[in-house]
Amino acid sequence: MKNLILFIITSVFIMTGILKAQEVSAPTLSYAMTYQADLLPPQVVAPNRLVWDAPSGWVKSADGSTGKIIEPSADWMTVTAPDGFSLDVRASILMDDGAQIYVEYKGRVKLTEQGLAKMQAAELLTSEDFYFVTSPTVMTIAEKYLWMNDRTFVSKGVAFQPPTAEKMGYVRYDVYLVNM
Repeated sequence: MKNLILFIITSVFIMTGILKAQEVSAPTLSYAMTYQADLLPPQVVAPNRLVWDAPSGWVKSADGSTGKIIEPSADWMTVTAPDGFSLDVRASILMDDGAQIYVEYKGRVKLTEQGLAKMQAAELLTSEDFYFVTSPTVMTIAEKYLWMNDRTFVSKGVAFQPPTAEKMGYVRYDVYLVNM
């Protein structure tokens, strides 16, 4: 009987904890910025490793701040399948107010069948052609942007124009702040 009462009391505490955990609201996202990194044709450094140099590009934040992607910036990509990629990106940003920001992120890209065909034909891919998500972290000493050092961001790839020997390509992201 003593064990039954102990079991009931323990069960009530566990169920109460589960219900309270379910009451916690999920994080929300708020738009932070859009940026585009210009891309040169990739360097094939191993059978499944590509290095995409991103020598330039632009940044436009939700508060109206703007900047540009500067060198050194690149993606050390791993090809995980004919239609799948693992990203390892580091980018340098120079804001128009002179602030320097370093961004790094990992992410995943999974192309649809249509997206794979477009990529092979060097055609513009949009968010309908892939699953493309990254999680950027930011580092800066610029006072205006210090708050970014301690925040979590999630970005969604919205466009990818593969580069060719004749013209530079680009990748464009919308970046969101994760709010608790």
